[in-house]
Amino acid sequence: MRYGNTADHLKRGVIVGLIIGAVGYIFSALMIVFYEKLPPERLIPLTFIIVVPALVIGLAIVPSLMFSIHILGDWVEHRFLERWTISRARASDFVSIISPAGLFAAKLQFSDGTKMRIFGAHLGILSSLDHYLESRKSKAEQGAAPKS
Repeated sequence: MRYGNTADHLKRGVIVGLIIGAVGYIFSALMIVFYEKLPPERLIPLTFIIVVPALVIGLAIVPSLMFSIHILGDWVEHRFLERWTISRARASDFVSIISPAGLFAAKLQFSDGTKMRIFGAHLGILSSLDHYLESRKSKAEQGAAPKS
């Protein structure tokens, strides 16, 4: 199971940036043409109002695509570019998720001292990850408890 941003999140972010830019462009164009009474050629530099928000939002999401959390059996792995494992811990050792913990990051803490940071993940992703790890932890605790 994989937790973290995907290319679909990047696409949605760029679309949101384009919408924000388009609204800004329309508002600015109306002000220039009707309020300032300037010639329409002055609208050409305003095309950056559409492009810049889309690029900024897209560039802010791209670094968050590099890191993800993978759950394989009882192991939780922090991976870089889906291939290289940065750190690894048992799901049953999960303690908590601290969000936010630094600049757009959430920090997963495990009882063995392992810490994993996931950058820019949507709150829904973090909530789902926290719920899944808590359920794995409680199942592990129930399995380890002596039967009376």
